[in-house]
Amino acid sequence: MQDVGALGRQRPGGPICASGDVGSTPHLIYELFKARAGLEWQYVPFKGDLPALMEVIAGRADFAIVTAPAALPRLASDGLRVSTVFSDGRVPALQSVPSVVELGYMDAGTQGWFAVVAPKGTPSHAIARLNLSINKALANDSVRKRLMQLGYTVPQSANTSEALEVFLGEDTERWTEVLKSRQIVGVQ
Repeated sequence: MQDVGALGRQRPGGPICASGDVGSTPHLIYELFKARAGLEWQYVPFKGDLPALMEVIAGRADFAIVTAPAALPRLASDGLRVSTVFSDGRVPALQSVPSVVELGYMDAGTQGWFAVVAPKGTPSHAIARLNLSINKALANDSVRKRLMQLGYTVPQSANTSEALEVFLGEDTERWTEVLKSRQIVGVQ
């Protein structure tokens, strides 16, 4: 990240950051970190992680903010290196790479996530059974190991639908504030 900062001071307009479409998670991470770090970067959106990575490989962008699962297969073969991960802690597949929080940006850490949802009105016993099955799968050592090899961070404790509801509320509030403060996609 110090290299990116140095690029920003050397190049008028700052370094070029390739990332996902406007409003995507990588774009919002870019906006949050740019604001917290006080850096001037040029943001160039692409339709997904792979086109953004290809811009870096081709030398048309200085860096990209992409998901770990998209970057991992290209690190050795395409000569890319990871500067930081935008999470609260280190990613298991990239243990030698510091998190943005470790670099001193305490509130710029984030975590990608997936949720399994069901239609409104699904009986609570069906939700409980689905939740139990998912947590059982995530507790399986071979499943956990494979997910971590792919670059995912696996929850350390069982998830509940109640915890998901709280998390979604907090996450929505956080990113709505970023959207508003950075004036992205017409959020009111």
